Amino acid sequence: MSSNPDLRAPWRIDRTWAPESIAPQMELADVKDFCASRRHNLRDLPVTSTSYSIARKEVRRWQCRFLPGIEPKDLLPLGFRVAVCWGIVLTCMGAVAADRVEREARLAVEGMAHRINANDNASDVIVTEAVDTATLQRTAYSRGISQAAMEGISVVRCREGMAVSVRQTTGSADIFEAVRDELRWYVSERAGGHSRAFLCGCLTNQSWRPANPNKDLQYILARHPKLPTALLQRSLSGAYTNRLGSEAGREWLTINTNGEFREYDYTNYFKGNEIVAWTNYVLVDGELAWIYQVRNPPPEPYLETVGLADAKEFDPKFRDAILRVEKEAVSKLQKEGRQQPRRWQIDRVKKELLERQGIYWRSSADLAPHPQRDWKLLE
Repeated sequence: MSSNPDLRAPWRIDRTWAPESIAPQMELADVKDFCASRRHNLRDLPVTSTSYSIARKEVRRWQCRFLPGIEPKDLLPLGFRVAVCWGIVLTCMGAVAADRVEREARLAVEGMAHRINANDNASDVIVTEAVDTATLQRTAYSRGISQAAMEGISVVRCREGMAVSVRQTTGSADIFEAVRDELRWYVSERAGGHSRAFLCGCLTNQSWRPANPNKDLQYILARHPKLPTALLQRSLSGAYTNRLGSEAGREWLTINTNGEFREYDYTNYFKGNEIVAWTNYVLVDGELAWIYQVRNPPPEPYLETVGLADAKEFDPKFRDAILRVEKEAVSKLQKEGRQQPRRWQIDRVKKELLERQGIYWRSSADLAPHPQRDWKLLE
């Protein structure tokens, strides 16, 4: 046996030396051929110092391929191999247990009936905002949930469709339901046209709620707890009278008599003159404005949401121009023979006149949750 260090076989456990008669250096392709032809005696492969690392990797790879032909003493001890295998199994089991989802809820972004395209609220944008960690932290702050209780909750993007999934691995069901409801509210309001900055402020900015709101604001806040009533601006107000004997409303009632269903139609009439005062409150958020109308018929007030409007109607830069163009639209329609033009007819002419002045204005049809109307079909 030679003591030449360049002929040492580093893959051998007993560190013996290879014979001098074997070539001192082999190419990488020759290593593969040698391993294939000498599968039962792989220890005779010599490796020089220059090809040490490459040949060692190739020999180990080919030893694994021809495992049945390797002598037992050249393999690692059986106990060590069993311990490594068990370690891998236990690690995988721990990872699976950690990734186990106890609760999950899917929140869809597309397909909402009240969707309004405004304030950069495309479906992909809403999904990206919903999975943002900052949004999750704001929902926890809104409900008073600590960060430690939020460790087991995550929000991920669903693989199919524009939707997000709220998942919980550890924690109580109450915390999961609170986060799910807050995130569902955020997605719904975002699809309805509100901006991200506005909704984040609703979740975290408690100063938006006045200390001593009036009776109307108290009623609005009771119906919409997250609505920043301090940002509501009082707009128009007035009153009207429900005359004695005028129709107050109609009701339908179905009664089951011995398996026979009968429908009854009831008409209610006012029993006296009733004066109703009303007040409009406007909330401007980016491109849109929400109008809330509070009516005060006796004995208690009730809220009626009038709807959406373009925020330019309340902007001093555009308000006068829009009012002037609306009068021009009504005058134009009356000259065409429409003495009492409908709202959609006024909006159509009004939109055309404003576009000529370089003002993009959203009509009531543009802000409707259904597709925009075809004006020609309605004439």
